[in-house]
Amino acid sequence: MGNSFKLLGGILVFLMGFLPQNVLILSNSNGVLLYKPTITQHEVSMKWLHSVEKEEWEETYSVTEDELVLKSTRFKTFGAGVPDQTEKEMLVQDGWVLLEDMYVSMGKVIHFRTGKETQHVMTIKQCDFFLLPQESYQLEVKHVAIYKMLYQYFNHLREVKGIEEVKSCGRT
Repeated sequence: MGNSFKLLGGILVFLMGFLPQNVLILSNSNGVLLYKPTITQHEVSMKWLHSVEKEEWEETYSVTEDELVLKSTRFKTFGAGVPDQTEKEMLVQDGWVLLEDMYVSMGKVIHFRTGKETQHVMTIKQCDFFLLPQESYQLEVKHVAIYKMLYQYFNHLREVKGIEEVKSCGRT
């Protein structure tokens, strides 16, 4: 009887490896840079300097099971690409223009490019990731089998060009 339970347990563990798990993936042309399991909903923040005004801009996204959702944005000055009319109330606080409670679906993938002097920083779970200038990136939420997620999670730890340094999360 004991061997039957061990066999059944082994089969269950094996089959669990094929269950889907949500992951957040940051990649560029060199490969996967970040591979974060998203067991619960959490936020991703992106900060950069606007290429024209040279003022800081920040967007915050919720990572859900199926998509990335723009939750809020804040910026210091109006310029090219900044909405001058919105359904949501714009607040001004400590020199920042704030748009909150936006909840705009961005789909499963966001494509973006860093500029020469934009100093992009992505923050996930209080870890700051400094992105390299003049690179194209892709941020994606995806369902992946647990065995693939574990393989990618450990495989992405190799050196990949695309992130300058990581601070404030126990690694440098």
